[in-house]
Parts: sequence; structure tokens; C-alpha cells
Amino acid sequence: MSRGSLLFLALLVGTLSFFILQQKEVEDETRFHTEERLLGDLDPGRIVKVFVDHTDREEYLGFELGPQGWMLSDPLPYPVDRALLGALLKSLVQNARFVATAEEADLDGSFEPPRATLRITTRDEAGEERELELVLGALDVDGMSQYVRTRGGTYRILRTLDTMLQRSVRDFRSKQLLGLNPETIVRVGRTWKGLDKMNPDFSFIAERKGGGWQLISPERVRMDPFGMLLWLKGLSGVDIQGFAYDPPTDKDVADFEAPLERWDLDHPEMIFEWESSAGAKETLLMSGGYESGYWSVTRPAGQRVVGVGGKSADALIQHWTDFTDRTLIHAFRADVDAIRLLQGPNTVRLHRIKGETFGLELINSEGQTENLGLANPVLVDRVFGSLENGIIDGWERELVAADEFPPAAERWGYALELGGIHGDDVQVAWVGRELFVDGADLMRTYFRPGETLVGRVEASLLEVLSMPAADFRSLDLWSLDEVRLVQLDVRWGDLTRTYERKIQGTWRRKGQERSATELLDVLDMLFFLSAESYLDGTAGPLDQNVEVVLTGQRGQTHSFVLGLDSAGQPVLETGEGIRAIPAKDSLHRALIALFRD
Repeated sequence: MSRGSLLFLALLVGTLSFFILQQKEVEDETRFHTEERLLGDLDPGRIVKVFVDHTDREEYLGFELGPQGWMLSDPLPYPVDRALLGALLKSLVQNARFVATAEEADLDGSFEPPRATLRITTRDEAGEERELELVLGALDVDGMSQYVRTRGGTYRILRTLDTMLQRSVRDFRSKQLLGLNPETIVRVGRTWKGLDKMNPDFSFIAERKGGGWQLISPERVRMDPFGMLLWLKGLSGVDIQGFAYDPPTDKDVADFEAPLERWDLDHPEMIFEWESSAGAKETLLMSGGYESGYWSVTRPAGQRVVGVGGKSADALIQHWTDFTDRTLIHAFRADVDAIRLLQGPNTVRLHRIKGETFGLELINSEGQTENLGLANPVLVDRVFGSLENGIIDGWERELVAADEFPPAAERWGYALELGGIHGDDVQVAWVGRELFVDGADLMRTYFRPGETLVGRVEASLLEVLSMPAADFRSLDLWSLDEVRLVQLDVRWGDLTRTYERKIQGTWRRKGQERSATELLDVLDMLFFLSAESYLDGTAGPLDQNVEVVLTGQRGQTHSFVLGLDSAGQPVLETGEGIRAIPAKDSLHRALIALFRD
């Protein structure tokens, strides 16, 4: 390219740059089509009032922020739809393109008359209020924007604000029927008065008791806390479908009683009442919905009538039996200190020793307790599983608890001794006679003391709860943690061998420095003592008795005596009185061998 061509291009670029800069200066000086905030320096976070005058529709709307949040203030005081109001406030926070003064005269027709006028009020920390007016004109020819006059100028904005303002008063009214927080409700009641249409026990009263719920009328039964929470959440979500009547708000207009008989609310079919933990009480009167599915609703203290219906209103007429507690156990397994299996005159008690290890006791009708050693962990797990997975299949409303479970009768069932977060709580339930239910497996009656309802459970539950104590016995007599032991004493006649466990983890005979290698064949049999079978009846004399005592770090002891019966068979008896044939018949010989030196 020639030098002349390069000079020409450089001159052309310079000239264009000069005109661009010059034009920018003119635009900056006249604010021609520059972007600004629609509200200017008004802080959107301090808006406390919004008033909308729909000039073309001859309607107006007022919103005001009060202690309870945003409310409709005009044309009537009413809770506002917060989501819709939030969208309206958001549409105010947008950019506006300034229109040059020279063009304003051409837009006068867009504001004759204006589509709407907004007055926005903010309040600062000192309580001083400031008001800004927005006058909305016609939509632009593109249909996507419109003109607005405010702060002494004309602007062009997106039509999102106009779209929000097309909503009516009804749209901005909250559709939430019940202003309740399910977490704070402590009492709820429903009274059904349409006796010709529905069973009267559709009525109920339930109260929160501690961490759960209790039905106190028409029956006494524990309610499912999760089911009650879901139901209350369902109630809080019931939507208003229509606004039938609003009392006059103008003080100059004579008030009159709403013609409640028009909606059969002078004699309501259903009355809802609830109370919060703060003591706030509310009542709803309802009619008409049982047959039509559309309820007319009012409050005793007011005259406003609204209508509800559809699926969201189904929660209003759910029967209270849907929320009864049908679980058999109300604690985590780790919080169960013991399970008492009630077996008529006797009780089998499975008590936690440590971790998942359970001891076994038999308590007779006179209250005498027999220690049966360790419980079989497989069968303990079976009992837990039956209670954790079992449910109350349903309620036998026609059965009377006092007849099915008379006070003087023997009890079959279970009692859970709880700890942890439950304190010293005990959960008790009884299982009764067989029931034959059409289309179902064999059932049995079920009852929780303190309630009035008789339920039914699978008959197999009683089979688990009524297993004899002997069936629960584990062949493991004990399982000791070696690191928690400090001393082993073995006595045979007048001879005693004492062994001590040193910090290094080795066992040494007292008074000696060498490791007691003679214990290698014995220790495992002592730490994990097990039986081949148990012995009942009166204990006979034993020969060649060897006594073993294991002492722990805190002084606790585990002991047994091992000897030979008249037939020469090894027999051991623990310090708790448990007699058994040892699983290792070589244990007796190995213990006596310790005394050979």
C-alpha cells in the first residue's frame, strides 16, 4: 500500500473519532437516551407505602408496610399476596432510558390520560418520609416498553411494571385461608354439627403433649406427631378460591350485618378452632362443603365471607383416625435400656449390658429375679425388629378396652425401659385375643394403657414376645475385653496362682519377671467363656474344683468354679449362679496344669 493511501486512511479514522467524541459530549450534556435508575436516588429498601391510581380503569390500590409485614391498605385492609407484591416492588427496581427534552412534546398524547399514577413513599431511620410520583403513559409501538414521567423528566422503561399493575385487588389479596404456623400450634379442634350428613365423631380435639400430640376427644389416643405436622401444614396451605363478601370500610357508610344465612353460616356445619403456644386463638365457621366440595367460610368476629374448595381443602375433612400413632416403638434402639416381655405370670427381661450386648433375666410372679446370663443377640435383634417394623393395622372402634383387657387379667405384651433423651420413660403395650379380619392375616387385639382405643396387630407379634426365657439364652457366658483386666487368680485346693497384666500387655505370675507362657492355652477360653449347654435342677457335689477370678481395672470381678461331676464330666458355675457344661472340655485340665511347677 502506498504512503498516500496510508495517510488518507489515518485522516479518515481521525475525522470519524472526532465526530464520535463530539456526539458523545452532546449526548452527555443533554442526557439523550442515557440509562438511569427509575427511582433515582430513592432507596428501594426503605419503601413503606405504594399507592396505585389506575386512571384508565378507575381503580386504585394501596399497600403499606406495618409491624406484621406488608398489607393491602386500599381499597380495603387485607393481608397481601407477598409473592405478587414482591414482584411489583422488583419491577420498580429497573433502569430507565432518558428521553431528550426535544422529544417530550411528541409524547404528550401518551399521557392523556395516563394509564396509571404511582406514589412511592420511603421512610428513613429518623422517621422522615419522602414521596416519589411515577406517571405511566401509553405503551410504545414495539409493545415491549412504555413511557413514564418522574423526577421532572420523561423515560422509557420495560413494560414489566405495567404488566404487574394490570392485576386487580382480588389478585393482590392473599389466598391463604389460615394464618397459622404449624410449629407453634398446641391445640386444635373441629366440631361437626351436620349430624344428618356425617358421623358426629368426625369432631375431635387434640393437644400437644411434650414432644408429641394427644387426642383428648372423642377418644384418648396418642397421635402421630409427623402426621399431625403434615396435616397442620395442609391446613395452612388451604387456598381461598373466592371472596364472597367484604364489609364496608368507609366510616361514612352505615355498616350492617352480613346476611350469613345466605351461605348457611348462621348455623355452620363445621367449626375449626386452634391455639398457638403464645396463647393466640382463632376460629373458623364453615358450611356447604360436604356435598358441594366448596366451603363458605367466615370468622365469628368479622363479617367477611370467603370460599374454599378443591384438593387443598381436603385436609379440612380428613378424619382424625388418619393421624393416630400406629407405631409400636417410639425410640431409637440405642435409647432402649431394657425390654420386658410380659408373659402372663412371668416376665423375661432383656437388659443392655454394653453396646449391643444384652443380659437375660427371668422375673417370676412373686418378683424374684433369676439371672440367666447373656441373651442370644440374634433373638434380641428379632424382638427389636418385630417392634420397629410392626404397626397397628387399624382400630376396632366397637371393642371396649375394659372388656378386652380387664384390670385383673394377666398381661401379655411388652414394656420398654428407655434412657437417653427419654429420661426414665417406660412404654407399655398389651397384646390380647385373636381377631379374624376379612381379607387379612390372623390378627390380635392391641392396647396401650392410658388410651381408650383397641387396635389390632399381626398375630405373629405375640409369637415373638412369648418366647420362653430359655430360648433367649446365649451359649456365650461372657466376652471380656483383655485390656480392661488387671489380675487373674486361679485356686485349686490350698494352692493359688495369681497373674498380673502389665502395661506392656503381657501376663506375669506375681513375683516373677518372665511372661507367663503357661497361660497361652488358657486365656482365650477364659476371656470368651462359653457353654455347650445349661444345667437345671439342684447342683450336685463336684470333684477337683478349680476357682477362677478375673479382676478389672475398676475392681469388678468375673468368677466361676469348674469341677468334675460323678460321671467325670466338667461342670462350671458362675458367680451369678449359672450352671453349664463348658464348651471346651479341655479347660479343666488346662487350669490344673498351671499348678505343675
